[in-house]
Amino acid sequence: MPYDGLEPAPAAAPREAWYCVFLSELAERGLMALAAARAGVHISTVYRRREADRDFAEEIEVARSYYADHLEWESVTLGRIRGNPLPYFARLKAERPSRYIDRQAVLIGTDPSLYPEEGRALLQAMLGRGAALGALEAAGPESAQTSE
Repeated sequence: MPYDGLEPAPAAAPREAWYCVFLSELAERGLMALAAARAGVHISTVYRRREADRDFAEEIEVARSYYADHLEWESVTLGRIRGNPLPYFARLKAERPSRYIDRQAVLIGTDPSLYPEEGRALLQAMLGRGAALGALEAAGPESAQTSE
């Protein structure tokens, strides 16, 4: 399904033609500079408009999210066609991070030679606060004690 964008607000002023081209290209290719070039505007114009127009900034985020979702879908489809399990692991890590966390991340978060705050912050950023604490507890009793 091609990217359709957001419904424009009824009271919104009409936009220049490049907005639609830019957002469609961004949703399809994921790169702002490339989308700007395809829309016929300089990337600095896009940045200025994004800062000045909150609705446009929101539309950019929707287009980027669409691109990320499409990229994941393409990855899993390619994995299925080629018989490659790696895209499935990537999806499992995204859908169930507390179960499919990389062992290296757990070690970074629990290694006593590292600053504990940094390890915890990394895990919290990767998994979200609740999932990070659950992963630390699952890693062993020593790491569960350091997380409190």
